[in-house]
Amino acid sequence: MKRKFDRTRSRVGSGRRRWLVVGVCVCAFAIGVPVAWATFGDVPPSNPFYDDVNALQGAGITTGCGGGNFCPNANILRMAEAAFVHRGMPRAGLGFSNGVSVPSASAAELGTVTISVPGVPGNTQFVMIVAQVDTQIQSMTGCPCLTSYGIWLDSANGGAGDYIAVGDSMNDSLPAAGGTTTEGWNTSTSMIVAPVPTGTTQTFRVLASLTGGTGTVTGYGTIGAITAPFGANGTNTLGAAANAAVAEKRAGAGLPAPR
Repeated sequence: MKRKFDRTRSRVGSGRRRWLVVGVCVCAFAIGVPVAWATFGDVPPSNPFYDDVNALQGAGITTGCGGGNFCPNANILRMAEAAFVHRGMPRAGLGFSNGVSVPSASAAELGTVTISVPGVPGNTQFVMIVAQVDTQIQSMTGCPCLTSYGIWLDSANGGAGDYIAVGDSMNDSLPAAGGTTTEGWNTSTSMIVAPVPTGTTQTFRVLASLTGGTGTVTGYGTIGAITAPFGANGTNTLGAAANAAVAEKRAGAGLPAPR
């Protein structure tokens, strides 16, 4: 399947189009995420494993051996090793819905996913969230119809209670007469990577609203989430290259909050 990026349309099968809107977030919402850096007294910058130890501490995988030290030369018990692995390995979640009527005056929930972020509290890991929205019309009455949707982060557990990514799906045609399909479909996908505090539980939703046209639109949504302990450069930030997409992907959501 060939995809064209930057909101360019491409044909996918009969009567279907796929849009891909990709966003990456460093500080896209005021979640209050600390970016920790180790200050273990027994791991100075001259230590060849200084960066590695810092990254583990910043992701909440280790808190050291006490007294502000890491004890880099000490033996490790198997049960402590298990804790390290469990705090650092990714976790995944999935939510979906079928056949939800997309309203024009409020936002319909097309899927929700709740995921536990590993690590000891007070540090930073990441969640990648992907939302796919399929919209369907059976008549051109009141259409073309534009469905706007967003990935919403709940306000609980340090979240900002705000949209962190947006996208849209346009239904503007029906299949030609005589075809095997009589319904007009469109598919859109939005993705974002969000910094989140360790040791918390985060809930993400995909919410949709009819922002163009007066026709009848049915929405089908899927939302997935996966955690990761480190950003692209192996530390607890996503890197400078991610900054440019933040404002664009949040701008102009124009969607109601959940009720």
